[in-house]
Amino acid sequence: MSHPQFAKNQNDLFAPGESSHLNACVGHNGGPYDFDDYSRGYFWAGARLVESLQENSNGLDVVIYPVVFVYRHGIELALKHLTRYLPLLCDEREEVKQTHKLLDNWNIIRPLIIQCDDLDPENTVPIVDDILTKFTKIDASGEVFRFPESRRGEKHLEHTSIINIEVFGEGMSTLYKVFDFWFHVTSDLCYAKMETQSQDNRISD
Repeated sequence: MSHPQFAKNQNDLFAPGESSHLNACVGHNGGPYDFDDYSRGYFWAGARLVESLQENSNGLDVVIYPVVFVYRHGIELALKHLTRYLPLLCDEREEVKQTHKLLDNWNIIRPLIIQCDDLDPENTVPIVDDILTKFTKIDASGEVFRFPESRRGEKHLEHTSIINIEVFGEGMSTLYKVFDFWFHVTSDLCYAKMETQSQDNRISD
């Protein structure tokens, strides 16, 4: 049951239901959440869709579009989360690029990850490089799996004929494992840095 103080902007569509285990806690009732939490949600949703389609592939030819887009948004959020925190760890002044182009934020954080041994760049960066290169070759703008054609009326995926949901899903699972590892390490490093700064401030006082 939603608490009254959190229900000021609810209606009959976005509301609690009788099956309480299906009530999602959102806003102040569930968060606060950051980009990494949202990214995980999109990756988990994508994984559930892939699993469902492996069991029943009905409609795959059209369901593939939202599946890919869900994962793409998860990637975008992951990169924006890391762009928010990694520059702080490296004492850099970089801001998140408010764009749907994946490489804009990846190009900011990639050199920072390479500098940080804790993020295991030798083994992780090549994985992300490879997958982002393949992804952006098919969908550089974030429009390809949202709409059947570009704003200029050009048909999307004219030169792409087959996408295997299992192959794609395995690639996204691999990518998520890297992002999840980076999320945890970055969080630990940020916490440790704040603790050190706090101790230094107490000593200086």
